[in-house]
Amino acid sequence: MINSFKNFFSSKEILIILLFSILVKIPDINIALRGDIETYILMGDSYLKGEFHRYFDNKSQFVTSIYASILYLSGNDLRVFQLYGIILIFISGFLIGKVFNNKKNSLLAAITFIFFSTLFNDGGNYIMTEHIVIIPILISYLILIKEKVSKIDFFVIGLMLSLSSLIRQNFLILHLVLTLYLLIKINKNNFLNFIFFCFGSGLIWILFLIIIYNLNGFEYLITNYLQPITDEPEKGYFFNFYRLILFGLHIHNFNLYNYDNIKIINSLFFYTSSFVFFLINLKILIKKNNILLIYLFSISLGIFFTGSFSTHYLIQIMPFLTILIFQFLPNKKFVKKLIKINIIFFIIVLVVDYNSHFIKKTKGTYQDFINLTNWINNNLDPAENIYLYRGHSAYIKIKQEPLTKHAHPPNIFKSKYLKYINKDKNYTPNKEWKNILKYKPKAIVLYTTDDFDNFLMNVDDIDFSKNINLEENTTLIGIYKILKID
Repeated sequence: MINSFKNFFSSKEILIILLFSILVKIPDINIALRGDIETYILMGDSYLKGEFHRYFDNKSQFVTSIYASILYLSGNDLRVFQLYGIILIFISGFLIGKVFNNKKNSLLAAITFIFFSTLFNDGGNYIMTEHIVIIPILISYLILIKEKVSKIDFFVIGLMLSLSSLIRQNFLILHLVLTLYLLIKINKNNFLNFIFFCFGSGLIWILFLIIIYNLNGFEYLITNYLQPITDEPEKGYFFNFYRLILFGLHIHNFNLYNYDNIKIINSLFFYTSSFVFFLINLKILIKKNNILLIYLFSISLGIFFTGSFSTHYLIQIMPFLTILIFQFLPNKKFVKKLIKINIIFFIIVLVVDYNSHFIKKTKGTYQDFINLTNWINNNLDPAENIYLYRGHSAYIKIKQEPLTKHAHPPNIFKSKYLKYINKDKNYTPNKEWKNILKYKPKAIVLYTTDDFDNFLMNVDDIDFSKNINLEENTTLIGIYKILKID
């Protein structure tokens, strides 16, 4: 338990946490943005242009507003945009350290989280929604474990949980479970606490709904926000959760001569320790720290029901696994030695990461991105269209417009998603592909590692490759390949 939010860290510890936050994020300014983060940037840019409902994606307008704000503050410079991740990582590490009364454990827990939410996670190079959501979640947890929780505290807890569910839908589970927990605990003495909690929970949502209603965005919210709830994974939740574990442990990257082995060792140590400490101390958690148990269970359940094996989802649970480990860490000499060895591993990873990121060939460099945008601006007339299946954040740097309303390009392959979002049971990936082709794109951009025939199979148009002489009409730019269409 903690007594208050009064300063516990000295300025020295705060500077150490800040230093590690900076060190792990600095290399990220040189990598090409990929995947979800490009989607958030594209949607954020549309907000800055006053186009609030131009694209479909399964996030609330609140999330897009956050990314629009970061994009605005960065002056549309995506390298500066990446640096804002330092602030998020630092705040999260600082809040995790606040959980402990032991100064050494506080600092080690903060540093451990910083590494596992960045370098040891495949999505940790970018500012993900997971990095944003854990801040209000950690604030709510810190307040709940105080020895004395006031009515205003419960109000703030409700606010934080509502903010988290606006950022990521799966935190509705945590919000619901905590509401039921507080309801069970209700009595004459704490009845007003529960009322203040409900008021805080409802206030954020009410204000948000009023704003989007005035912006004619209510139907958009319902359609997009509820989409993940209706989209059951094709191979089932358990299969994807199993794959998530493998990817989270980096087992898929194992190679005898690959520095990712260091990540494998650390990941195995981290998750195995979490699981062992959980089992050994389950009775203690139930009796003395059921709040931590609720957070661990609810967030894990939320990750499970997302039905995806994207490893950045694990960032959501990492703060509480870190807390679990350091809360029950045995005060033994061999444990201290293991921690020192692990810190050495951290330093090795950091050194290697600096080297590999600045000559990165797998993820690509920011210069690859700049070269792509330059090629488009120099070789295509503004009236000529281009379909960016990869590198779609480049649309904010070029004169051409996106050719689909689906902000996240891989969504055009998802049959269930397309049927739901278009309210058409007969809508298929092929139909969406045909709609894109109506704009007569002069080129299609993919990664060099993408198989174009596989892409065409996903949109059920394998014959389309006959229109392209791949050898003559392919231009390679770093991680990107541009297929010019005859």
